Amino acid sequence: MDTPTVPEAVLRAVGDFLTFRTFISPGVLAIAYYVGAVSIPMLAWLIARRLKVRLAAALDEGRWPGAAKPPALAWARVLGLSFIAFVAMEIGWRMLFEFLLANFQIREALLAQVG
Repeated sequence: MDTPTVPEAVLRAVGDFLTFRTFISPGVLAIAYYVGAVSIPMLAWLIARRLKVRLAAALDEGRWPGAAKPPALAWARVLGLSFIAFVAMEIGWRMLFEFLLANFQIREALLAQVG
């Protein structure tokens, strides 16, 4: 029988991990993606809360480029740009992790080809 005992299997797994023959990143990437996908909107909301006071003051003082327009239209423009920025951030975050996972899949395919 060639099946290793439990201590041998654990030692082999630890050795593979320490010599970078086994990666833990694909599993960790999934967790990091979801943490970031939830954290990005929360961070954007916190930043928006801080900027709201400044923006309101800028609109009231007429320093905003759209200040000559009715305030509701200026706020609509700000909300529209905020929504576009949020969607762009989420898509960029997703693309980053898809790229990283694709690199691991390419590695696995190459290792399968080699033997």
